[in-house]
Amino acid sequence: LFAEHYGRIRAEVDTALIRRLLTWVNWRPRKTAAYFVAIEQLAGFTDHIGRLLLRSDVCFAGKAYALALVCIETDAAIRYLQQYLEYYLDRLELEFDQVYVAAALAHVDTVHGTAHMQSFEDALSRFVTYENGYGDRAHQLENMPDLFSSQLAAIQHVRAACVGDA
Repeated sequence: LFAEHYGRIRAEVDTALIRRLLTWVNWRPRKTAAYFVAIEQLAGFTDHIGRLLLRSDVCFAGKAYALALVCIETDAAIRYLQQYLEYYLDRLELEFDQVYVAAALAHVDTVHGTAHMQSFEDALSRFVTYENGYGDRAHQLENMPDLFSSQLAAIQHVRAACVGDA
């Protein structure tokens, strides 16, 4: 259903619109823009999306940023995921998108035969076992790969339905 709706508005989704959506201090437009970047694989937004991920200044958008960076598939995009984990895995008290970004980077390793996550294994273990009162991070760690994979599959479905016939 989303692919059908996106197909109707795709001609209106340009870089100016995406830039404008990314400037809002609200997670909804930013998340929408990140999905547009992911669907269209717009590498020109790597730094913008990457900096927003690192800043983590609005809630609920980080997962979409990580998804967009994985879809962009450049070394620079992957580096932003690594920088995020380098900083935020050591912030044990913060409940942001650490586990989801780890799942995204693990996906990159699986698909491309890399070992980016290897250097984060100890920090991730400390992060998921830290008692912070927010929830069961170990349970999140078990479920995030499936969540990431299903969201990536949805993006790929939309891309195949709308972009593939461009």
